[in-house]
Amino acid sequence: MRALSLLHLTKTAEDQAGVAAALQSGAMGYRFLVRSGADAGWLQRSLRTAVSDLILLDIAGGVPSQLLRDIKRDYQQVVLIVRSGHDDHQLITSCLRSGADDFLSRSCVADEIGARLVHAWLCRRAVAGRSFPDVVGTTMQTIAAQLLKVLNSAVASVHVCGESGTGKEVVANIVRDIIAPRPLVTINCGGVCPALIGSELFGHRKGAFTGAVQDRRGYVEQANGGWLFLDEVSSLDLNTQSALLRVLENHEVVRVGDTQPRRVDIGIISASNVPIDSLVNEGKFRLDLWQRLCEMEIRLPPLRARSAEIQPLVSHFLKTMPGGPWHIAPEALQVLTSCSWSEGNVRQLRNCLRSMTAYHQDGLLTPAAIPPRIWEQQQASQEETLDQELGIELRNAFHGRFNVTYEMLNHLLLLECVKENFRHRGRCGVREFASNFNIPPSTASRRLRLLVEQHLISNAELAELIAIDAIRS
Repeated sequence: MRALSLLHLTKTAEDQAGVAAALQSGAMGYRFLVRSGADAGWLQRSLRTAVSDLILLDIAGGVPSQLLRDIKRDYQQVVLIVRSGHDDHQLITSCLRSGADDFLSRSCVADEIGARLVHAWLCRRAVAGRSFPDVVGTTMQTIAAQLLKVLNSAVASVHVCGESGTGKEVVANIVRDIIAPRPLVTINCGGVCPALIGSELFGHRKGAFTGAVQDRRGYVEQANGGWLFLDEVSSLDLNTQSALLRVLENHEVVRVGDTQPRRVDIGIISASNVPIDSLVNEGKFRLDLWQRLCEMEIRLPPLRARSAEIQPLVSHFLKTMPGGPWHIAPEALQVLTSCSWSEGNVRQLRNCLRSMTAYHQDGLLTPAAIPPRIWEQQQASQEETLDQELGIELRNAFHGRFNVTYEMLNHLLLLECVKENFRHRGRCGVREFASNFNIPPSTASRRLRLLVEQHLISNAELAELIAIDAIRS
C-alpha cells in the first residue's frame, strides 16, 4: 500500500490514541505514517525537517488562523485538515477561509477519518498536476487550483467578489486557460449603456430597434458550450436581471424583437466589487438571481491582507512592463511593501511602478521616483497599523498629553498579546504562551497576575484565554 505521512497536532493523549487507532488499518488502499505533537513549534520543526503529505490539526478553542495561513504559505503541497468538537458553521467557515483544505468533526466515525484524509490528498494531487506559470502569488495560485476543481464539477455558477484591483481580470484569464478550447465570453456590464445591455447579452433580430440592421447573436449565445463572465454584475437593472434569471432557469435565450427561444448550455461567472447581499437587502438586486449566481463564491483578499505577495508582484511587473529591463532599489521596494494599496490594490501597485519608470536611473527605480501620493498613503498606513497592532487608539489615549504611564502601556500590550495568542492558537498554558512570545514563564505568570490586579481583565475572563492553574502560583 502507498504510505501517506501525517503530522497530527493535538494537546491530548486521548486524541493521539484515537486517531492512531482509527488510521492503523489504513484506508482506500493507503496506509498512514503518523507522528503526533502537542504544540505549534513541534509542527513547524517537523515540517522543516521532513516532507509530509497531510496535517491533522485538532483544536479545542479558537481558530489558529495565523498558524493555518503560515502553513499554507510556506508548505503549499501539504494537505491541511482541521478537526474540532465544536462544528458550528462559523468555526468551519473560519477554518476554511484561513487555509484549511477540509474540516472534520470529532463525531466523525473512525472508519471515515482515513477516507476523508485520503480523499483530500487525492484532490490535491489532481490539482497539483496542472500548473499556472503566469499566475503570480500564492493567493491566486490557490484560487487557480480551486477553479480547476470547480470548473470540472457540477457547479454552474461562480461569483467572484473583492475590492477594485484585486484580480478579477486574472480570474477570467485563469478560467479561459482551464476551459480551453471551450469559449469564455466576457462582458463588463457597467460599461454598457443600460438601454443596450439587453441586446448585448441576449442578441436581437434585424429591425428590432433603430440601428438593428441585421440579426445578431448576444454574448449568452456566443458563450454556448462554455462560460459567460459578467463583470460588474451589480450594475444590471432589474429588468435585465429578470431576463437573465429566465435564461438560467430555462436554459433558453430569446433575442430582442424575437419570439423564438434558442437552447443554450452555459456556466456563469459573475464578479462585483460591491457586496451583492447589501444590494439584495436594498431591493436593488433580485434574491432569486443572486442565489442562482453564487453556487460557489470566491473571495479575493485585498493586497494589504497579503503583503508577502507584493515583492513577487513587483518582480513580475518589472519583467513585463514595456521599455525594460527594469530593476528596483531595495529601499524603494521596502516602501512599496509597507503601503496598504487600499485605493486600487494590485492595479494601484502596477500603476505606481509604471509611473516610477518616468524617473528611472539607467533602468533602476529608486525611492525618488515614488509618486508623492504613495508616500502620503504609506505614512497614513503606518499610523493606522500602529493603532491596530497595539489594539488601542494611542492618539485618543494621550489627548495631547502623556497621561498613560509606561507601566500601563506595558500592561495593555501584554493584554493584546494574550488576545492575539488566543485568536491564533487557542487557549493554552502560561508556559506555552511565554514560549510563543519569548518571555520567561515566571515573568509571564507575574505580569498576567498584574493584569487582573489592575482591573484590566477579570480572573474569569483571563481563565478563558489562558489555563488558569498556571497563574494562581
